[in-house]
Amino acid sequence: MNLSEKSVLTEKEAAQIYSVSGSFLQKGRMRGNGPTFSRVGTRIYYKRADLEAFFTGQQFTSTAEYDTAYKRKAASAKSN
Repeated sequence: MNLSEKSVLTEKEAAQIYSVSGSFLQKGRMRGNGPTFSRVGTRIYYKRADLEAFFTGQQFTSTAEYDTAYKRKAASAKSN
């Protein structure tokens, strides 16, 4: 089975397909602001649908839109 057919990906596969580093995914897990993941033993897995949802939610039309979304998210995290 090639990568385009897999619905569950390892960290390395996810990084390769979405052109991000493994470090980006690791930091997202540590900070709690990355894509949803599953841990089985010491291995990390990502559902392709969760990665698609995460990266789709990261699309902005301007830096001002990003700044507004980031500030709203940070304020929400502080209130919890």
